[in-house]
Amino acid sequence: MYRKGVLGIVIDKRKRFLILCRVLHWRGWEFPKGGIDKGETAEEALLREVKEETGLDAKIICRMPYVITYDYPESFIKKTKTKYAGAKQTVYLLLAGGSVKLSKEHKKFRWASYKQARKLLKHESQKKALDAAYQYVI
Repeated sequence: MYRKGVLGIVIDKRKRFLILCRVLHWRGWEFPKGGIDKGETAEEALLREVKEETGLDAKIICRMPYVITYDYPESFIKKTKTKYAGAKQTVYLLLAGGSVKLSKEHKKFRWASYKQARKLLKHESQKKALDAAYQYVI
Protein backbone atom coordinates (compact mmCIF):
# COMPACT_ATOMS: atom_id res chain seq x y z
CA MET A 1 0.00 0.00 0.00
CA TYR A 2 1.35 3.43 -0.97
CA ARG A 3 0.70 6.67 0.89
CA LYS A 4 -1.00 9.24 -1.31
CA GLY A 5 0.93 12.47 -1.43
CA VAL A 6 1.72 15.64 -3.29
CA LEU A 7 4.88 17.37 -4.45
CA GLY A 8 5.03 21.07 -5.28
CA ILE A 9 7.45 22.57 -7.75
CA VAL A 10 7.39 26.23 -6.74
CA ILE A 11 8.61 28.93 -9.11
CA ASP A 12 8.98 32.66 -8.65
CA LYS A 13 8.24 35.43 -11.14
CA ARG A 14 11.80 35.09 -12.50
CA LYS A 15 11.10 31.39 -13.25
CA ARG A 16 13.55 30.15 -10.63
CA PHE A 17 12.77 26.94 -8.76
CA LEU A 18 12.53 26.68 -4.97
CA ILE A 19 14.52 23.78 -3.58
CA LEU A 20 14.87 22.86 0.08
CA CYS A 21 17.73 21.16 1.92
CA ARG A 22 16.15 18.43 4.04
CA VAL A 23 17.47 17.40 7.46
CA LEU A 24 14.60 15.27 8.87
CA HIS A 25 14.82 11.48 8.15
CA TRP A 26 17.41 12.03 5.38
CA ARG A 27 19.62 14.79 3.98
CA GLY A 28 19.63 16.40 0.57
CA TRP A 29 17.87 18.84 -1.74
CA GLU A 30 14.22 18.35 -2.62
CA PHE A 31 10.93 20.03 -3.45
CA PRO A 32 8.19 20.64 -0.84
CA LYS A 33 6.10 17.49 -0.47
CA GLY A 34 3.91 15.56 1.91
CA GLY A 35 0.95 13.31 2.50
CA ILE A 36 -2.72 13.91 1.96
CA ASP A 37 -4.58 13.90 5.25
CA LYS A 38 -8.00 12.28 5.67
CA GLY A 39 -10.71 14.56 4.32
CA GLU A 40 -8.30 16.68 2.24
CA THR A 41 -8.21 17.02 -1.50
CA ALA A 42 -4.81 16.75 -3.18
CA GLU A 43 -4.87 20.50 -3.85
CA GLU A 44 -5.68 21.32 -0.21
CA ALA A 45 -2.85 19.05 0.95
CA LEU A 46 -0.47 20.65 -1.52
CA LEU A 47 -1.17 24.21 -0.37
CA ARG A 48 -0.98 23.13 3.30
CA GLU A 49 2.34 21.31 2.81
CA VAL A 50 3.90 24.20 0.87
CA LYS A 51 2.74 26.64 3.57
CA GLU A 52 4.01 24.40 6.42
CA GLU A 53 7.40 23.72 4.85
CA THR A 54 8.12 27.11 3.24
CA GLY A 55 5.76 29.69 4.75
CA LEU A 56 4.67 30.64 1.23
CA ASP A 57 1.14 31.43 0.12
CA ALA A 58 1.58 29.80 -3.26
CA LYS A 59 -0.96 29.59 -6.07
CA ILE A 60 -1.44 26.43 -8.10
CA ILE A 61 -0.61 26.90 -11.77
CA CYS A 62 -1.37 23.34 -12.88
CA ARG A 63 -1.19 19.66 -12.12
CA MET A 64 1.76 18.18 -13.98
CA PRO A 65 1.37 15.03 -16.10
CA TYR A 66 3.85 13.28 -13.83
CA VAL A 67 3.47 11.08 -10.73
CA ILE A 68 6.34 10.02 -8.48
CA THR A 69 6.15 6.55 -6.91
CA TYR A 70 8.85 5.22 -4.61
CA ASP A 71 9.42 2.61 -1.92
CA TYR A 72 10.48 3.54 1.59
CA PRO A 73 13.76 2.07 2.86
CA GLU A 74 13.29 -0.73 5.41
CA SER A 75 15.07 1.39 8.02
CA PHE A 76 12.48 4.17 7.59
CA ILE A 77 9.58 1.72 7.85
CA LYS A 78 10.99 0.25 11.08
CA LYS A 79 11.86 3.63 12.59
CA THR A 80 8.52 5.29 11.84
CA LYS A 81 6.38 2.12 12.11
CA THR A 82 4.49 3.24 9.02
CA LYS A 83 1.95 0.90 7.46
CA TYR A 84 2.94 2.07 3.98
CA ALA A 85 5.49 0.47 1.63
CA GLY A 86 6.15 3.81 -0.03
CA ALA A 87 4.53 6.92 -1.46
CA LYS A 88 2.78 7.96 -4.64
CA GLN A 89 2.98 11.72 -5.17
CA THR A 90 1.00 13.82 -7.60
CA VAL A 91 3.17 16.68 -8.92
CA TYR A 92 1.99 20.28 -9.20
CA LEU A 93 3.51 23.53 -10.43
CA LEU A 94 2.94 26.58 -8.21
CA LEU A 95 3.74 30.29 -8.21
CA ALA A 96 5.32 31.60 -5.00
CA GLY A 97 3.73 34.33 -2.91
CA GLY A 98 5.35 35.90 0.14
CA SER A 99 8.67 35.15 1.82
CA VAL A 100 10.22 31.79 2.63
CA LYS A 101 10.20 30.70 6.27
CA LEU A 102 11.40 27.11 6.67
CA SER A 103 10.02 24.42 8.96
CA LYS A 104 12.22 22.12 11.06
CA GLU A 105 12.29 19.60 8.18
CA HIS A 106 14.71 21.78 6.21
CA LYS A 107 17.80 23.78 7.13
CA LYS A 108 18.10 26.04 4.07
CA PHE A 109 16.51 26.91 0.77
CA ARG A 110 17.61 28.17 -2.59
CA TRP A 111 15.97 29.83 -5.59
CA ALA A 112 17.75 28.03 -8.41
CA SER A 113 17.86 28.04 -12.16
CA TYR A 114 16.76 24.85 -13.90
CA LYS A 115 20.38 23.69 -14.31
CA GLN A 116 21.28 24.49 -10.70
CA ALA A 117 18.17 22.76 -9.35
CA ARG A 118 18.73 19.66 -11.50
CA LYS A 119 22.31 19.40 -10.26
CA LEU A 120 21.34 19.74 -6.59
CA LEU A 121 18.22 17.58 -6.36
CA LYS A 122 18.96 14.25 -4.72
CA HIS A 123 16.35 11.96 -6.27
CA GLU A 124 16.13 11.11 -9.96
CA SER A 125 12.33 11.10 -9.82
CA GLN A 126 12.33 14.74 -8.69
CA LYS A 127 14.80 15.61 -11.46
CA LYS A 128 12.36 14.13 -14.00
CA ALA A 129 9.50 16.11 -12.45
CA LEU A 130 11.67 19.23 -12.76
CA ASP A 131 12.28 18.44 -16.43
CA ALA A 132 8.52 18.32 -17.02
CA ALA A 133 7.98 21.59 -15.15
CA TYR A 134 10.80 23.30 -17.02
CA GLN A 135 9.22 22.39 -20.36
CA TYR A 136 6.01 24.01 -19.12
CA VAL A 137 7.59 27.29 -17.98
CA ILE A 138 9.94 27.97 -20.91
